[in-house]
Amino acid sequence: MNKQVYFPVLIIIATVTFVIGIPAAELQTTAEITGFQELTRHGELMEYLREVTASSKLVSMSSMGTSVEDRDIPALFFTRDRTFGTKRTQKPVVMIFCQQHGNEPSGKEAALILARELRDAQKHFLQSMDIILIPQMNPDGSEKDERRNANDEDLNRSHVALIEPETAAIHRVFREWMPEVTLDVHEYNAITESWVDSGYVKDADEQLGGVTNVNISTEIMAFTRERMIPAVGAKLEAAGYTFHRYIVGSPFEDGRLRYSTTAINDGRQSLGIYNTFAFILEGKRYGDVTNRLRRRTEAQLAAMIAFLEVVAEHQKSILEITREAREQLLRVPSMDPEDMIHIQMDYFPDSTRPSVKFPIFNLHTWRPEIRDLTPFEPLVMPKKSIWKSHGYILAGGDEKIVNLLSRHMVIMFKLKQPIEVKVEGYRIVNFTTRHEEEMEMENVDAHPFTETKTLAAESIIIPINQPAGNLLPLMLEPHSSFSIVTEYSGRRDNFSEYVRVGEVYPIYRLMEPVDPNLLDPLW
Repeated sequence: MNKQVYFPVLIIIATVTFVIGIPAAELQTTAEITGFQELTRHGELMEYLREVTASSKLVSMSSMGTSVEDRDIPALFFTRDRTFGTKRTQKPVVMIFCQQHGNEPSGKEAALILARELRDAQKHFLQSMDIILIPQMNPDGSEKDERRNANDEDLNRSHVALIEPETAAIHRVFREWMPEVTLDVHEYNAITESWVDSGYVKDADEQLGGVTNVNISTEIMAFTRERMIPAVGAKLEAAGYTFHRYIVGSPFEDGRLRYSTTAINDGRQSLGIYNTFAFILEGKRYGDVTNRLRRRTEAQLAAMIAFLEVVAEHQKSILEITREAREQLLRVPSMDPEDMIHIQMDYFPDSTRPSVKFPIFNLHTWRPEIRDLTPFEPLVMPKKSIWKSHGYILAGGDEKIVNLLSRHMVIMFKLKQPIEVKVEGYRIVNFTTRHEEEMEMENVDAHPFTETKTLAAESIIIPINQPAGNLLPLMLEPHSSFSIVTEYSGRRDNFSEYVRVGEVYPIYRLMEPVDPNLLDPLW
């Protein structure tokens, strides 16, 4: 019987440098200094963070990389321990990152204030967790007050191809530390045409969403839904802010309301797919970037603090749930029910919850109220599922795919010698369209076939039992809703060339284990 390949998660330990300097009371952001009439620009942000770092032994700063226009993307590492991340069995690592969208600045402004607050040695957060804080992901867009980066790309739709330097940077940090908890901080536009035309404005100061892709651990999703989101909401409402679980869509003009996307190309699901407690925070935005900036920043700061308090309260459960869930990713598939991977899904109605109560501002009465809204479709259900294979094969050693998977730090091997192995392939038959999450999507009609294939030496083997074990099928199966051949950022990188009618898809499913003695690590 062949040995099975086992892939442990590699944790890279970095030493934190301690520096002591400027007293806390002397530090203020540009927004604070100007009474929240101006935003903190990138150069001011960098100087402020250098002062934060110099003022406390609890924090160090490093560059994650640079933006398209060569601006630094700094990350702060907070710990009470001598070395960051050395007590992983006792304390989770929490990663908060802000301003993927350049015209959503209140998260950045709140994160800068939070950085100042976290330096306080008496803060209980650092007794319960280590924190990575990334105040600004999109400095180029921020400098122009524009949503997209300098390549005119939406960073929060580019977490599959990882071509943009900003999203590649966040994934490098994530895979280095594998935080148990992540929070992606945004703002939502409270004033949208269909709502205003119907006489309403969305009125939740803060909305918090958890993972929804059904391939992610059910325990993580249940604990997020039942314990963490309600607890954060209760703290915010007690502080005087309106709150709701994050919903999108419109109840007007034949629309529907649902929770946010299941797609793995955003900053929440792309990290959650590693069985992470991953969240998105959406603060209310009122129009231009500085309108009511003080209120927006204060609400975002209150939400981040409430979030960290809830993580601290549930620290042991978070560690236990993520440890067990991530161990499941390292299992060799055995045709158990948990070895199904769901490659197409959408939201559906729940007869027990046909409507949702949501805070709105009524433009007819000019008063806030809680309105019962329909139709509401809260259930995510699979539309197409397949069994996990033992992995994937790049028989031609395709460099473009290898580079993509390398950006995701996927574990890959090269064959030392030719072998015969049972594989499943796909022949591309047709292209159609289907609708999911209010979008028309290209659908690849791919017919499977099974054969024994002779693999040449140097062929690439991508095992499924690794931390990216749930990510791989979603990206590599041609008929997945999240496939690189149909997903936007993948099409931009010409992965659509891999699917041609009448031809065989060049990525094969490995249907039996390969002797690890025949494999050399690719990197």
